[in-house]
Amino acid sequence: MELISKGEESFELAKMSMEKGVYWLVCFLSHQSVELVAKGKLYIKAGSFPFTHNICTLIRLLGNPSQEVLDACEFLNPHYTASRYSQMDYYSKNTAELCMKNAEVILSWLKTL
Repeated sequence: MELISKGEESFELAKMSMEKGVYWLVCFLSHQSVELVAKGKLYIKAGSFPFTHNICTLIRLLGNPSQEVLDACEFLNPHYTASRYSQMDYYSKNTAELCMKNAEVILSWLKTL
């Protein structure tokens, strides 16, 4: 499924961006990776997916996620927009690490579906 592959590639690009210190991009790509994999899973499950960037909505449509997964979604969700429209110095290494950590929690759950 192409969406899932693109999501996995996005997470690899997030890792590369972390190594280069491009922290806003790490956060954007962490969100993007979850969004694409979730949409791919929804397409497989239902034949379509909603046109939204809200990963909390997408994850809830896929099943009954744990509170840890929901918390990770809540943390990561704003970074789709904020990472692209804020000042670059707003994003620190710590924030980027948290974005990747939360994306990993969600992506691990998505792999179980």
